[in-house]
Amino acid sequence: MTVAHIVFSARQLEQAQALPRRCMDTVIASATDTPVSYWRTLRAEGVGPDYLTTVNGRVFYKRESVLNYIHAHLWRPES
Repeated sequence: MTVAHIVFSARQLEQAQALPRRCMDTVIASATDTPVSYWRTLRAEGVGPDYLTTVNGRVFYKRESVLNYIHAHLWRPES
């Protein structure tokens, strides 16, 4: 299954800038008003932001990686 990339708004980017330095996909989803399943599918397909997995299986994303991903998929009005 190929994920359809979300086009993020400036508001979502602003909200993401307030994320903690490291956070879980549930926190990212809440901050950006996106489904948790979107972030999990990106991770499963290897096309999302970089992440870290702890020895107990928890997944954390670095804020910088999330912001870079959102910048790459930011809505830009055509001129």
